[in-house]
Amino acid sequence: MPLSRAEIQRRYRERKKKESGSFLKKDRERKRKNYVPVSMLSEPEAKKRRQETNKRVKKNYKKKKNANVDNTVHMENEPVTRQSTSKKGTKLTVSVKFEKTRKSKKASNLNKMKSLYKSISSLKERNEKLIRTKKSLQKKLQRIEYRAQQGTQSLNDE
Repeated sequence: MPLSRAEIQRRYRERKKKESGSFLKKDRERKRKNYVPVSMLSEPEAKKRRQETNKRVKKNYKKKKNANVDNTVHMENEPVTRQSTSKKGTKLTVSVKFEKTRKSKKASNLNKMKSLYKSISSLKERNEKLIRTKKSLQKKLQRIEYRAQQGTQSLNDE
């Protein structure tokens, strides 16, 4: 089956991308050179370009919206997992399974979220405490090593 012009062009671009990155740079430069600002266009041409742009934006918005709806439908029965990382590199992962109940779904979910926030805050406090104890132990070890090193130096001096 013969390929359409669009398919031929797409394959050509893919080949060029694989060959080298200069193709992309040249393509960007070409687009930049050929671009004419809307303010420079006549009124009918500017109106036409704005309409085309609006169509593309709306199409993209609908596409994203549909993708988000699909994700929420699939995730209703799956556990929600959130990860947070701090500057120190520690990770905290929480997974929640929201169940559908007949009475007051919102209230039950809110209660679950409250309990999760409490557990997260207590875990953060515990984590900070462990970090402090780790630092103090490291400092203690440094002092012991320093004393041992000073002791060996004094023995060598004698």
